[in-house]
Amino acid sequence: MVAISESARRNVPYPLNFVGIVHHGLYIQDFKPVKRRRVKNFVWLGRFMPEKGAHLAIEAAKQAQVPLVLAGVIDRHSKISMDYFEQVIKPQIGKDQISYIGPVNMRQKNNLFGRARGFLNPI
Repeated sequence: MVAISESARRNVPYPLNFVGIVHHGLYIQDFKPVKRRRVKNFVWLGRFMPEKGAHLAIEAAKQAQVPLVLAGVIDRHSKISMDYFEQVIKPQIGKDQISYIGPVNMRQKNNLFGRARGFLNPI
């Protein structure tokens, strides 16, 4: 088995044969400071599945009264992803300053993260 972090490996409640850890694989040099002025919104980025917590990010942004930009992929081959987006996420878009911009490339991610007030990642 391969873990994504030392913490994830330690927290497995049953015995597994771990052969190593493969970290997230993000290169810090890919994320450059943005020179444009910051915006006041939060950002959530991910795959629209219940365990990724977009609904929790929406709730947190509403409670904080901060606009939220959702960016990410709806897996058109997964009924769970499609249902989650259509039934839970989509009804929130356009309400209480919640917006959805779809999938984003690296340049767009840099812009979103570099200008946002914060990143919500409630998984």
